[in-house]
Amino acid sequence: MRANISSNFCCNFLNITEKTNTSLDGKETFKSTANTLAVIIIATVGALSLITVTGNFLIALIYCSNKRIRSLSNITLFSLAITDMMIGFFPMNINILETALGYWPFGETMCIISLIFDHVSVQTSTFFIVLINFDRYYSIKRPIIHRMNKNKLTILVKLFCGLIFAILLWTPYIYFNQFLVRKLNASQTCYKQFAHNNIMSKKYFSVAVSVFGFLLPMFLVFLVYIKMFLMIKDATFATIRANSEAFKTTAKTLRCYSMSSVSNPVEFDIKVKKKKISFLKKRKLVIKRKKFVQTTGLIVLMFVVTGLPLNVQRLFVSACPICYHDLFFEISKFMTYINSAINPFLYALGNLSFRKQMKKAILNFIRHAHWKFN
Repeated sequence: MRANISSNFCCNFLNITEKTNTSLDGKETFKSTANTLAVIIIATVGALSLITVTGNFLIALIYCSNKRIRSLSNITLFSLAITDMMIGFFPMNINILETALGYWPFGETMCIISLIFDHVSVQTSTFFIVLINFDRYYSIKRPIIHRMNKNKLTILVKLFCGLIFAILLWTPYIYFNQFLVRKLNASQTCYKQFAHNNIMSKKYFSVAVSVFGFLLPMFLVFLVYIKMFLMIKDATFATIRANSEAFKTTAKTLRCYSMSSVSNPVEFDIKVKKKKISFLKKRKLVIKRKKFVQTTGLIVLMFVVTGLPLNVQRLFVSACPICYHDLFFEISKFMTYINSAINPFLYALGNLSFRKQMKKAILNFIRHAHWKFN
């Protein structure tokens, strides 16, 4: 039974067909290869699921247990962690199950529920990422006004609107797809059949969800990042120029005072020390801003790299249905899940407070495990 499941997995995942006149040794080699490949893929996805659930659970736990971290700015981050944790727990595992078996074993109703849960969760996660990037942008552009206008109700309304948007975008498409499948009796699969655009009317839905579900959010995230980058770049150059002018002024003052008698040397030393402290503070601010730009750039890069391949393929296959390829779609689909696994490390662990609490939680767990086993 295990050999048959693995053989089906290898056939469906790599489009390999076995010839009827193959020798017994050839069949055994094929089944052995199928077993090995199935174990590797399932183990990889299982590890990815474990990392996703564990990482996002720790972020949610730290948020709930620490009052300092339970700020208004981190509500969206907490919501993102909960959404990504659900993605790692359910869609990742049930998707790989169909890939391994080669068919959908749970029936039509469960197929609809799984597709809706999967795509709505991923879409909601995408919307939360857009919200986080806009929050960072306004916290740089108008920090005081943004902080004064921010309140819990507004944030919760935005999060709720993101969830409703995801439901309205994907649910009609999924139900329409299942109606066509039932009418045409097209397939015994769930995720694989949903990825196909072999029905003309599905193409318009596929283009719509790709454009509004990912390409438009990607454009907004990229645009916001460019604006943040330019603002921080201008502010950095302004700080460097101001520090340079202040340094030159201080040097001239020192030369003047060294050539003349100083009436109050103590007061003069205090002024020099204050200017040095101000210079160091501004220098630290420049370094902090550079790190912020680098972290945000990495976030945008991973968001694009993990989501763009699948959506480009959806658009491409909408124009060329015969160009559909199982392998490319399977890889691209699981790449979108990778974003949920790395989000806690990119967003939350990029925050110093979260990073300290995460380190503390891991050390406490190691100490507790060491004490328990000894």
